Amino acid sequence: LHIHPVWKSFQRNRLVSDNCHEHKLEFLVEIMRHGKELIKKWTGEYPVAMRTGRFSAGPVVYDAMRWSSLNISSNICVACFKPEQDELHFINGIHKISDVHEFPVTCFVDRNIINYSGFRPLQITSIGHYEMIDILNKMEQNGHEVAVIVTHPFEFIKVLDHRYRHMRLNRLVRRRAEKLCQYLAEHSDRFQVVPLSDPSLLSVKNVPYIPKGHPLMAFRRSAENMINDSFL
Repeated sequence: LHIHPVWKSFQRNRLVSDNCHEHKLEFLVEIMRHGKELIKKWTGEYPVAMRTGRFSAGPVVYDAMRWSSLNISSNICVACFKPEQDELHFINGIHKISDVHEFPVTCFVDRNIINYSGFRPLQITSIGHYEMIDILNKMEQNGHEVAVIVTHPFEFIKVLDHRYRHMRLNRLVRRRAEKLCQYLAEHSDRFQVVPLSDPSLLSVKNVPYIPKGHPLMAFRRSAENMINDSFL
């Protein structure tokens, strides 16, 4: 389940904040339960996991999830949206919050000498496949057992107008995804790709580790992204 409260603006005829952590418990429970029913209608099954829009997270979000019988989440990505509560600044791993198991998007220290920006997420459109592979290898070597990589369908296309009438394939992003998947397939003895609903994840050990990127890889990625963004 993925929710963006801003869509409620059409019903209320006024702008509704898209930050879930800014809303009251009752409102969040309402839209979560409504979203669950829609997915059940479309797929025949209820969702078991959720991610908030814009990675907006706070205690009220997890309380609402508990009331909505959603016990798995991936709401936190400190590189994109830092929760107001310091205790929710998770970089990776698995964490229990209000009876909800949170799997934050894996972030690493970006050591880019061009435009250093602190933490950066393992995101297909954001970094090179060689960086993702490097971070995964470092995490494995240091005993950290869970990595969460994020992507969106729209990252694989280039849009020429806001109504999506004209678009084409984003070849760089597709190549990154293919290279990552190829590496994981070739090293299936070391890495397993599983859904968040896999029960084995709940027994994962939390090994404190903050991965760091490589400056040369970051420079290469910046050049790739700049060139790719310059040619529509």
